[in-house]
Amino acid sequence: SQVFCNIWAVMWMVLSRMSVFLVAMLSITRAYSITCPFRIISKNLIRAVIGAAFLVHTLGSTIPLWYGSDNQYTKVVAGCNDYERIVPDAAVTAMEVFDSIGITIPIPIIFLSFLQTVVQLVKKPVGMKGREARSRR
Repeated sequence: SQVFCNIWAVMWMVLSRMSVFLVAMLSITRAYSITCPFRIISKNLIRAVIGAAFLVHTLGSTIPLWYGSDNQYTKVVAGCNDYERIVPDAAVTAMEVFDSIGITIPIPIIFLSFLQTVVQLVKKPVGMKGREARSRR
């Protein structure tokens, strides 16, 4: 059915982008926890950021539906195909912006937080204090 396929298409896009976002969040919080081990990360802040990301990704994934793009079930491929992906240039630009937010931006963030984690772990191995960490270098 058309309704199921439209919901499936939106959820497929949202979940793929949220998985990249959640990896970025995990990398950032890990780097922060290793860099500042005695500071507590606010759970409410994390929930708010994840909720905002979910809304942004959902909004971006529904843009084709606003312009009448349909997803229909076809027996030939045994799945949902998108028909009529013809949308105005402004909508294509908006979709590209949402794609860059969802996929491109988290990549350098993940890499930089990885580097920060490695630097902190090399500088002072976890579980070692003071003289032990210095003598190990």
